[in-house]
Amino acid sequence: MPMSVEYEEILCKSVLGDLGVLSTRFWTEHCFDPYSNCGFNCVYCNAGTKRYNGFRDFSVPVYAKVNAPQVLAKELTYLKQKGVVSIGLAMDGYQPAEEKYSLTKQILEVLKEYDCPFAIGTKSDLVLRDIDIISEASQKSRCFVSLSITTLNENLAKLLEPNAPSPKRRLETLSKLSNEAITTGVWLSPIIPY
Repeated sequence: MPMSVEYEEILCKSVLGDLGVLSTRFWTEHCFDPYSNCGFNCVYCNAGTKRYNGFRDFSVPVYAKVNAPQVLAKELTYLKQKGVVSIGLAMDGYQPAEEKYSLTKQILEVLKEYDCPFAIGTKSDLVLRDIDIISEASQKSRCFVSLSITTLNENLAKLLEPNAPSPKRRLETLSKLSNEAITTGVWLSPIIPY
């Protein structure tokens, strides 16, 4: 049964983080997550949780960085060299909060306007809502969409990732993106034992 999640709106001062040495691992120069904390509540992730006496508490709200698209546009204006921007490296940009705020969609519009390449990492089929933006941006810049798949076992997936779309929906999403000539990939992460 999905867990409920609360949302709070915040303002951010900056958007683009520099990955530094990690850029070689993730093939991206910059990273940004439009949300702090995550509403998927995956049991293996510590994003959006607190620990009390060894138990996880998922009551931490998801913070929506509501001014992020405007801040990003300003930062891209001053950026000397555009590198690939990773969205969803730490927090999923297409988590349930995106249905309410559409921050990731607005950010993709800004990146497309500035011909800035991007890489999206998500567990959600909501990325298909923005397939037209991603497809158009892919014609001008290097754009990439990866879906995280930890298991193909539907029952296990519901235990591990209670609020996330099913593995079947994720595979269907990859197929639809690929059919639109969008470069896709799979994050086999995390690797669950046994």
